[in-house]
Amino acid sequence: MFVKEKTYKLDEEDHKILKVLQQNCRLSYREISKLTKAGATTIHKKVLRWIKDGLIKRFTILIDWNLLGRSSLAYVSVLMYFPGETASKYLELFSQITKYPYVRLMSSVSGRTDFMLRASAKTNDELNAFLNEIRSLEGVSRTETYVSLYDAKKEGRDKPEKLFPYKDIHLKILRVLQEDAKLSLREIGDKLGISHSLVNSHLKELINEKVIKKFTIIADRKMLGYGIMAYVLITFDYPILKKLKLHQEEVMRRIIQMPQVTYATAVTGRIDAILYVVAEDMQKLDSFVTGLRAIKGIRRTETLVISHGFEREVDDMAKLFRHG
Repeated sequence: MFVKEKTYKLDEEDHKILKVLQQNCRLSYREISKLTKAGATTIHKKVLRWIKDGLIKRFTILIDWNLLGRSSLAYVSVLMYFPGETASKYLELFSQITKYPYVRLMSSVSGRTDFMLRASAKTNDELNAFLNEIRSLEGVSRTETYVSLYDAKKEGRDKPEKLFPYKDIHLKILRVLQEDAKLSLREIGDKLGISHSLVNSHLKELINEKVIKKFTIIADRKMLGYGIMAYVLITFDYPILKKLKLHQEEVMRRIIQMPQVTYATAVTGRIDAILYVVAEDMQKLDSFVTGLRAIKGIRRTETLVISHGFEREVDDMAKLFRHG
């Protein structure tokens, strides 16, 4: 059950600053000042306050895992069954599954399933081996897997023409930046025991080759006024799409323009697409879904409201890339 939490009061200037930080959190306060017209000292004080209050949870990076060879991505619904079910058993299983390094995101949801998780692996064989382990866990009654075909917010399909030839030092730098993307080159070097000039050289490679997609922030969505998060599963009406001479990707491009949609992917399986959406409250979520169903070519939707979730913010690179 959701309890509407007190939202954080933000003015227009605050929203401008947060938007810049979401696009590039490594900018100096002076650079942010030029973009927002707010004073650098004022920005510094606001950022420190937002960190203290928990509005900004972390300065981090977005990684293009495909360029590192981890292009097998799937969503998995997990239905559990424990005789004489207890909440502690459910929480134990939830915690157990999140320990697998392949799990990027896991949510407890309402609806016909109990959990939804997003997992990435280097190959389909590695992904299947992980899924078989999940299915063998005590308490797992049934799983359903939806393999991601492409990220709708990207142009074209996800598989890159060539992989980035990463070294161990690249993975170490990525991990440090996942923990704190605001660290200076010298601070990163001190953590890794290398010179700041060497950090600079490797960091430029990661940026130029687009392995690092963005230096950004993780903000508390509930404090920003988005008290509801949900998965929306979509099934397309292909006869209608054919009649209208529309392609699935055209409909997906329209969907991702909707402000509530933070992530969208086309998948294989009994459904055709999965959306990750945010809304202020249940009424706003219902309104969004109603608007979604009105789009020509969408036959059916299913909403799984998230009660609580886990999102991996820092990866154990040694486990994740143990096979090279």
